[in-house]
Amino acid sequence: MAIQIASATVDWRAVDAQLASVPEEYKDPKFYALKHVVEILTSDSPKAMVAQLRDQEQRLAILVDNMVQGYHSGFARSIQNYSRILQLFGDAKEQVDGLKKALADGSRQLSAQSRTLQQQWRRSLTLEASLKLLDDIQLVADAPGRIETALAAKAWSKAVDLLLEACNKLARDEMTKVGSLRKLREDLLTTSDVIQDRLLGELQNRVYASSSSGTSTLQQQQQQQH
Repeated sequence: MAIQIASATVDWRAVDAQLASVPEEYKDPKFYALKHVVEILTSDSPKAMVAQLRDQEQRLAILVDNMVQGYHSGFARSIQNYSRILQLFGDAKEQVDGLKKALADGSRQLSAQSRTLQQQWRRSLTLEASLKLLDDIQLVADAPGRIETALAAKAWSKAVDLLLEACNKLARDEMTKVGSLRKLREDLLTTSDVIQDRLLGELQNRVYASSSSGTSTLQQQQQQQH
């Protein structure tokens, strides 16, 4: 907001408006700068707040200059106050410089923390993938024994499901890179043949059993007819 004051008169409305725009905390002789610095650091746009302070400083300086020009006779009385104002603005400049340094330090710390968080996130993903791979390897390693148990109990569907699950795990890219699983792949192929042989044997037994049962029934019927 531009402030224009005639050479002979002062626009006190403009003065009052400008003074009213200055926050009360800046007018307090016991102004505690650190609190304001923290507020600026934690704000969404600290640079904008610093720019606002500088703009307010310039507008107040223009206001003082115009008042001095409008009241030449009162210049001697106001020079002391003006010097005090300059001193306050000098202190404000030091505070702004300190604020800039604090902002720079905060930015570096945030950058370092961000890199650390990214590294930890990547490590957690790697660890999670490693644990999942170990679980899959353990499942595949246990598969032959579990399949044999299912075959012994003639749980054919369960045995086939276990075989398919283990084969699917071994087909993953991560598993193909594990050289120590080569023998396990061969064992599963052998297990697949075993399952087929046992299923075929079971099927034959049931067919023969059904055929024998049918023949026996037919013989009984013929004897009854005679």
